[in-house]
Amino acid sequence: MLTPFGEKPAPTVREMIELEAFWPDRSRRMRVDGELLTHDEVIRNRWGLSETRYRQLLFHALGYRMQECLDVNAEVTYRLLAVAARQKNARATRTVAGLR
Repeated sequence: MLTPFGEKPAPTVREMIELEAFWPDRSRRMRVDGELLTHDEVIRNRWGLSETRYRQLLFHALGYRMQECLDVNAEVTYRLLAVAARQKNARATRTVAGLR
């Protein structure tokens, strides 16, 4: 896929799942290329994406490219699906309660 000049290519499903496998706890800083970085900083440096846009791409891949995600790392895929289910339930609860 060609990208406009100066833009970084979007991450592939494999790259996103491998990053999630490497980084199970998003609140921790980890050493990447000799620097202590947060999850958000790594995403911004590698692909030029915000955390929100990255999560949209990740959960889109989980919904529409499930087999590819499972082929990369099934354990991480199931963990991310559990997170998505909890978030969906929390949003539904807030909507029913009239908080949204």
